[in-house]
Amino acid sequence: MSDNCLIVCSHSLAGVPGHVAEIVQDAFSIAVDGGLKHFRKLKLKPMLWVGDGDSISRGEVGKLKCKKIRLPKAKDYSDFEYALHLAGKAFLDGEWEGNVVLVGAQGGRFDHELGNLLVVQTWMQDLARAAGPDNCPGLVSYGPRGMWIATMSQLEFQQPRGQLFSVMCLEQSPKITITGAKYQLKRGVLDHASRGLSNEGVGKTVQIRVEQLPRTDRVTPVFVIFPRERDAT
Repeated sequence: MSDNCLIVCSHSLAGVPGHVAEIVQDAFSIAVDGGLKHFRKLKLKPMLWVGDGDSISRGEVGKLKCKKIRLPKAKDYSDFEYALHLAGKAFLDGEWEGNVVLVGAQGGRFDHELGNLLVVQTWMQDLARAAGPDNCPGLVSYGPRGMWIATMSQLEFQQPRGQLFSVMCLEQSPKITITGAKYQLKRGVLDHASRGLSNEGVGKTVQIRVEQLPRTDRVTPVFVIFPRERDAT
C-alpha cells in the first residue's frame, strides 16, 4: 500500500517546494495529461496516466510503461476530475492511504483553478459519504499561487507571526474551531462570506477542528489557503 497519492497536472511547478519529491517517493502517482512531463523534473515515474491528449504528444504517451486511460476530448468533466475519481476508487480499494498531494494545478486559467476547487469539494464529499468524514483523506495543492489544503476533519500547522492564511467554505459551513492564531473561532461558521479571510499566525501551532453537520449528506470540506508573501496584502 502506498502512503499518499500524488496527482500531477500540466500547469506550472513554480512554488512547489523541493521536499515534495521526497514525501511522494512511494505515492500512488497519477499523471494527468501533460502533467507527464513534470515527472521527469520530480525524478518520479507515474503508476497511471489519464487524459485526452490535448497537452501532450501521442508519442510521449506511447512510450509509457504504466497503465494508460485515454479520455475523449468532448466530455462533461475535466481530466483532473476523472483522475480524482480514479484516486478515490484506489483509496477505497486499499491501494493507498494518507493524503493527496496535488501539483501542476495552479497558474493556468482562473476558471480552471476555480473548477479545480469545486471538483475537490465534490470529490471529498463523495468520499466522506463512503468512508466517513474522519477517514476522508485531505488534499494539499502546491503551486505559483501558494499552498492550499482541503480537510474534512482537522488540521495542524506552524504559522510564523504575521504570516497570513485564510479559512473558507464553498457551501454551508460546518462548525469550525480555530486556535493558535490571531483571530480565533469557537464552533463558528464561515458561510459564503469573507469572515475567514486574512487570519494571521502568532508563532504558535494553529489548530483547525471541523465538526461536520450530523446528516452525512451535508458534509463539506474546509479550505485553508496560504497565499504567496507578495500576494498577501
